[in-house]
Amino acid sequence: MDISSRKPDARPFSLLLVLFALTILAWPNLFLKEQLPVDGNVLRLFYPNWVFLHVHPPTLSQWPLWNPYRNMGEPFLADPQSLAGYPPMWWLCRLPSYLGFVRLWIVGHTLLAGYFTRKWLLRSGADPAAAAVSMIVVAFNGYFIAHGTLLNHFASAAFVPVVFYYFSARRTIAFAVALALQWLAGFPPFCYLTVVALAIWSLSAGTARRDCLRLLLTGGTLAVGLAAFQIIPFAELFIHSARPILLSAAVATEFSEPTGQLLRMLVVPQWMAWSRDLTGDQAVVSFYVGPVVMLAAVWAAYDGGRIERRLMLGTIACALLSLGSHLPGYAQFAPLHVFRFPANWLLLSSVGFAILSGWGVARLPDARWKWVVAALILADLLTFAQYGRTPWFSPSFLDEPPPLAQSSVPGSATHRLYHSPAVVERLAQQGSKTFNDWLQLKDALMPSYGMAFGLREASSYQVMKLVRAARYQERLAAQGPSSALARWAGISTFVAGITPVGSAGPLRVQVLSTADANPPVFFESNSSAQHTTIAESRPGTIEARVSTDHRDTLVFSEVSYPGWVVRVDGQRAQGSVFQDTFQSVQVSAGDHVVRFDYAPRTFWLGFAISLGTLGCSVVALRFRP
Repeated sequence: MDISSRKPDARPFSLLLVLFALTILAWPNLFLKEQLPVDGNVLRLFYPNWVFLHVHPPTLSQWPLWNPYRNMGEPFLADPQSLAGYPPMWWLCRLPSYLGFVRLWIVGHTLLAGYFTRKWLLRSGADPAAAAVSMIVVAFNGYFIAHGTLLNHFASAAFVPVVFYYFSARRTIAFAVALALQWLAGFPPFCYLTVVALAIWSLSAGTARRDCLRLLLTGGTLAVGLAAFQIIPFAELFIHSARPILLSAAVATEFSEPTGQLLRMLVVPQWMAWSRDLTGDQAVVSFYVGPVVMLAAVWAAYDGGRIERRLMLGTIACALLSLGSHLPGYAQFAPLHVFRFPANWLLLSSVGFAILSGWGVARLPDARWKWVVAALILADLLTFAQYGRTPWFSPSFLDEPPPLAQSSVPGSATHRLYHSPAVVERLAQQGSKTFNDWLQLKDALMPSYGMAFGLREASSYQVMKLVRAARYQERLAAQGPSSALARWAGISTFVAGITPVGSAGPLRVQVLSTADANPPVFFESNSSAQHTTIAESRPGTIEARVSTDHRDTLVFSEVSYPGWVVRVDGQRAQGSVFQDTFQSVQVSAGDHVVRFDYAPRTFWLGFAISLGTLGCSVVALRFRP
């Protein structure tokens, strides 16, 4: 296939309208029944994050840098999964409902992926029918749609065709912007895989190798600069997290595709109708392109040239890498231990099959048969999309707080909720296939879900948990709810156990309460002559009026982390760390106003770099010859 030729993209707006209509057909529950797909990722991550951003939207003067609700406080924007650094989210978080947000998220990223796939195919010399085939496969393949509950995965995957198109067009700045947005979309592993694919593309480009490598280096550098306002804080978060750079073999091979399962998903038509059970999270491991796509891809490799055969080999190689622990040598190869989920390699396989199937259809001799094949592929993929992988709920399922949240909200500003390790383990083992399974997880207030209702948690879900928080939680688990550790952390509500009521009923949540939990700001000696009053409190800032009869340590029970600044009576003071975890400062006898502010230099340095890179890019575009 001649990848150097160009064809104009005719009727782009009509195409987008058609693609919009097809997206509604692929997601009927979301658009026609006003329902949301819900799984553990939605409960503990995306819905709480959206609520937090909805309440604290980014502005020019106020950024959501700190999250006080998870793990006794942690950085927010620095975590890519928060989506706080993704520019479209700055507007979408202001929508009045989560349902409207998800609808626009799915539509927008589906249109993005499909439109740029079509442009890419037209640029490679394909005819409109062949370009339509690739567009359909990218937008509606089973792997892409399965990631609909993993909103950061979905968005990051949607940028792969955008990045590849601008790379093939040799448009450095547009390529850099697309690559930066893919990072900011919130799932670094997909960005990592995209760069790996581009590096292989460049090295195999023959006489264009030097130009491709130069484009990759220049555009990649610009992309890092554009996304520096999050990349630099992310690097700081990574350093202070409990997550190692290289994961253990067991963790790195989590959600590997079993060989038989991968073969079934590749060659069995509509396999979901015959067997829905999968090994691993369905949102991560599901894959389907259909038999017609497979045949068209094989035909492209058979009847095509070197480029088609190399792409087919790469597509097959990525599918084999998804086997993970089932592939000899995978667990021993250290570079593959940077990220979890070997099934992520199927992202590149899905894009490879999409491009190859378009090129295969382009080789059919009759234009009518090309459109017939496109219609067959569309019907096959839209049919597969109708099979539910997770339960669908009305928006009220997420919005209405469960009884445990309702009872905890009155004290949420001053105290914390804590799930015992036994409860966390029990919830992790909970099934994920029926309505009642998810209802039980909601009733137990699955860790991190409480953030959606303004509940502060002592132990929450987080891939990159701060090492200080992890150590404190280990000590707390060993010493129990009656220890001073629980009091210092401000824990007043303990979820001590859960018991199912009947075989399919809700969970009975066993809750313990205590009245001696400390407020967010307290003195270490905690004498009767000492007093603290919170004058101002918001994420990343707390101001207290305090009084003490002797010199003492004032503790703010959020995790100590670089970037926090403490002032006593308006003067900057030297902070310290209480119990290897919390922020503290020495206060002399008398009345004082003490203020803690999170103002990280890493963010402002990255923000300056991003603005500078953006300015240079605009100037370069303005004076481009």
